Amino acid sequence: MVRWSGMARAAAAAAFLVGATLPAESRGFQEAHSPDWRKCKICAPALAKAMAYLKANLRSDKAKRVIGSKLGGYVFGGFAFMLEGESPKELEECVRYCCQAIKDEGFNRNWYLSMCMIFLAEHATRYGLTPEVEKALAEGLKMAAKQEEDTGGWCHHLRMWKEDNYNKKGGGQDLGMVTTMIYGSFVEMKALGITVGPMMEKAQKNLESLSDGMGVRYGTDNGVGDAAMARASWVLMALLGTNQPTHPLYAKYEKGLEQRYKKIEEGVHGFAPLHYFSVAAALHRLGPDWYGRFTAEYLDRLIKTQTPEGIVPLHGEDDVASTAVFAAIVMMQKPGAFRPPTRKKPAAPAEEPRPTAPVATGEKAQPRGADPKALALWDGLLADRVRREIREGHPPSFPFKLINQAASIALLDEAGTLKLESGTSVIDYRWMDLKIGDRRDLAVALAKREDPEALALGAFYHLACGNESAGEELLRRLPGAEQDRVRSAFKGN
Repeated sequence: MVRWSGMARAAAAAAFLVGATLPAESRGFQEAHSPDWRKCKICAPALAKAMAYLKANLRSDKAKRVIGSKLGGYVFGGFAFMLEGESPKELEECVRYCCQAIKDEGFNRNWYLSMCMIFLAEHATRYGLTPEVEKALAEGLKMAAKQEEDTGGWCHHLRMWKEDNYNKKGGGQDLGMVTTMIYGSFVEMKALGITVGPMMEKAQKNLESLSDGMGVRYGTDNGVGDAAMARASWVLMALLGTNQPTHPLYAKYEKGLEQRYKKIEEGVHGFAPLHYFSVAAALHRLGPDWYGRFTAEYLDRLIKTQTPEGIVPLHGEDDVASTAVFAAIVMMQKPGAFRPPTRKKPAAPAEEPRPTAPVATGEKAQPRGADPKALALWDGLLADRVRREIREGHPPSFPFKLINQAASIALLDEAGTLKLESGTSVIDYRWMDLKIGDRRDLAVALAKREDPEALALGAFYHLACGNESAGEELLRRLPGAEQDRVRSAFKGN
């Protein structure tokens, strides 16, 4: 027998009665935004600015952080890069950081532990267990066993509640948010075939003892409820990701989220990104209808807070983590974007360009394999040409894939900082983050100038992306020496 949840029934009915099932605020949101966020004139520029800020500041020592820690940025940055699917180097950096941070033994060690465990478990659920992640999760299980309270939950660190009567001053013997993240990781680890042991049952009993009727209270000795189901949503997210609708905690957590999701601000305590991300991720996995209600409630409000640098400052606590959560919220508008797919290996960081779709040629991309040193050389030549065009009053325009519309380059400084303009939007970006397909489209736009330098740039990038016929067409319009210079950049030619 198939079990249909309240949200699943609503999603099914939406196929027949979209206008009737969606509340007025959702219909108004849909009318203002494009159904495809990648083409949305509101969402796409905001996301581009957020991702540019995230990549530029992921490891920054100057960005605003909660208690000086970079962990939040790496965890939520990792989630954003998973959703984006185009930044394997940055995602790998986040994974490596968390594989080390999971062993942290500082004052807030169990926050490090819980956040790293749920992120790495999600990564493994999406891509499969790598040796590095499997080893880190094993270390996490050891730390969790060492730090578990008698209640079956976890506090900042073991028996921290005894220090200066913390549990009688607004704290708790354990913390619901930490425990839900750890238990959520247990759910996913078990589905991956990892033996968790008796901690899992004890943690579940702890969560049942912390129930506020539907959600998870702040902790043992603390009766503050789960206003928006942000704590419970970490567990619900894991149950949805592993397809466990009959789990004892599922039904009440789902029901609570349906009723409470609009109250995030009422429930935020300590670190806003934890609250916004879990509620968004759980609603996303429950289906497009309910995620549409979430975005109708929050997305425009968040976009209005974005700074010129691209920061979306959730409570002003951690600019990198908050901006990453915002980016994830935008990208989760794509149905299924954060639902684990069939297992596949993660994309390896690429030293050489990966092929992109051919430009208006219809041919299958078969890159010739540009030598990495040659690629760096031609990237430098393209950047120099762009700077010259700007100085001469001809800022080049090209179709920027991240926003699916044309953008002109108003600034490219020697440090590689880009300022892109599209309509009324200004996007701060980095030259190094332009995909090779974008660089190809930029070079092709310059090739319309018809001078040998521009034609050579267009030919090189066409060939680097596998657009053989288009590249050869430009090569034929070059002198022999220039043709040889382009061809010499490719292995085996």
